[in-house]
Amino acid sequence: MVFHAAAAGSRRAFLALAAAGSCCWADNPAGRGDVQLSEARRYLDPSTEFPVIRLTNPEFASYLTSPNNRGIGAHQFLLFASDRAGKLDVYRLELRTGQFRRLTDVAALNPGSIALLPDERRFCYIDGPALRVCNMSTMRERELYRASPPFESLVEVSVAAAATHAYVVERSPGRDRVRAIPLVHGIIDDLG
Repeated sequence: MVFHAAAAGSRRAFLALAAAGSCCWADNPAGRGDVQLSEARRYLDPSTEFPVIRLTNPEFASYLTSPNNRGIGAHQFLLFASDRAGKLDVYRLELRTGQFRRLTDVAALNPGSIALLPDERRFCYIDGPALRVCNMSTMRERELYRASPPFESLVEVSVAAAATHAYVVERSPGRDRVRAIPLVHGIIDDLG
C-alpha cells in the first residue's frame, strides 16, 4: 500500500491504515473472524487456453458445499470449508477482492452440510451430531438440533426454499431417519 504525505492528516488515510492493519498476512495464522489476503491466481488452462482463476491455495484442502445447498450469495461471496487452520472450518470468500475469513471453530464439520440461508446473513452446518446456525456478521452460533438416541450422527442437511425448515438425515447402525428442524422455534417433525 502506498501512503502519500499530503493525505497524512485525512480521515481517508486513517481509515486506509486501519483497514490495512486489520488484515493478516499469509504467514500469520488466522483466528476466527480475521481477514486473510487474497490467494487468487490467474492462469491459462493448459488444455483449453481459457483464463482460470484459482481462488484458494492448493496447499490446503478446500470443499464446496453439497449441490443441493446454496453456498454463493447475491452480494458476491462464497461459503466453503477448508482445513487451513489444522481442521475443517467454514470460511467466507469475497469474490470481488479474494479476501476471506474464518467463520467457525468447530470440532467435526461436515463440509457438504454448509447451507446459506435466504437472508444471506446466516448459514447452517453439521458439527458432529449437532445442527448449528451461525450469524456471519456477529459470528454468534447456536445449536438448532442434536441427534437423539439411538441415532448417533447427522449426515445430511438441506434447507427448504422458504427457509422455514432444515431437513436432516440422522444415522444409527443399520437405520436412518429424516427430521424437519424448524429454523425458528417450534416443534420438530419426524418424517421417517
